[in-house]
Amino acid sequence: MTIKTEFIKNKIFTNTNELRQRFSAYAYWYNNNRRHSPLGYLTPMAFNKQLPLNFVV
Repeated sequence: MTIKTEFIKNKIFTNTNELRQRFSAYAYWYNNNRRHSPLGYLTPMAFNKQLPLNFVV
């Protein structure tokens, strides 16, 4: 996953632990809730679930 500018825009992190926690929450949201137009407006997790079992992304 590429770190999108929407994650860091206008944000200040006080320490690396806060950065890690916020990034973890962002990565979860990005993969489980944010819809992606190249994937037919599915989330990455929903898209991966519909792939054949022998197909690796």
